[in-house]
Parts: sequence; C-alpha cells; structure tokens
Amino acid sequence: MRVSELGTKVSELKAEVDGRFAAVDRELEDLRQQIKSEGEAVRRYVDDRITLEHQATRRHFDVVAEKMMGERNLALDQSMATSQQLLGLTASNAGDHVRFEHRLDDHDRRLERIERRHDTDPA
Repeated sequence: MRVSELGTKVSELKAEVDGRFAAVDRELEDLRQQIKSEGEAVRRYVDDRITLEHQATRRHFDVVAEKMMGERNLALDQSMATSQQLLGLTASNAGDHVRFEHRLDDHDRRLERIERRHDTDPA
C-alpha cells in the first residue's frame, strides 16, 4: 500500500469515526433531554403528591381540631350547667334553712310558753 492510499484510508476512517462520535453525541444529547424531561415530570408528580397530601393532612387536622373544640365546649357547657344547678340548690337550701330556723324558733317559743304556764300552774 502506498502512502497516498494509506493517507486516504486514514482520512476515510477518521471521517467515519467522527461521524460515529457525532451520532453518539446526538444520542447522548437526546438521552440528556429525555432524562431532563422525565426528571421534570417526576418533580411535578412529587410536588403534586406533596400538595395533595398536605391538603388532606390539613383537612384532617381541621376536623380533629373542630372535634376537640366541640368536646371542650360541651364539657364547659356541662360544667357551667352543673355550677348553675348547684347555685340554685344552694339558694334553695339556704331558703329552706331559714324557714326551718323560723319554724324551730316558733316551736321553741311555744314550748317556753307551755313550760312557763306549766311552771306557774299549781295543779
């Protein structure tokens, strides 16, 4: 083989190798773009899932908080009703106590009058 033929052959091989490298570079660039595109799709999916989970968790928390506030309010209402009932009973008992004291005082006075009459009667 002659040097000129060898030079031509080397040039042809170099062109072929360069062409293959260019094709590989294009395929790599396509893969990079595909990976980037898929990565964006995954990122959007994850962001959407996080947002949905956040919203679901927030709704659940709001429901639980509402329930707890309702139960607290019910307990407070029951406590206040019991306090009012006790105040009413205390007032009623105080009134009954005053009436009983008056009645006992009346009985004491009657007994004293009877005892005085009995002591003053020489029968």
